[in-house]
Amino acid sequence: MSGYDAALESQGWLDASFHIAIAEASGNELLTLFVEVLTSLLGDYMGKRNNHTGGVSDAIARHKKIYDALEAHDVVQARIAWKNI
Repeated sequence: MSGYDAALESQGWLDASFHIAIAEASGNELLTLFVEVLTSLLGDYMGKRNNHTGGVSDAIARHKKIYDALEAHDVVQARIAWKNI
C-alpha cells in the first residue's frame, strides 16, 4: 500500500469513527448499527471525498462545527452543520 493510499484509509477511518461516536452518544443502538454498516460500506468513498471537496482542513473544519454544536447542546446549529458536511 502506498503512503497516499494509507493516508486515504486513515482519513476514512477517522471520518467513520467520528460519525459512529455521534451515533453511540445518541444512545440509539439501531442508529449506531446503521451508521456502522453504512460507514463500512462507504469507507473507501469517505476518505477520498475529503480529498476532493476542499481538502482535509475543510473536512476537519466542517466536522468541528458539528462537534462544537453538539458539545453546546445546540440542536439548530448541529442540524445546520450536519447538512453542510
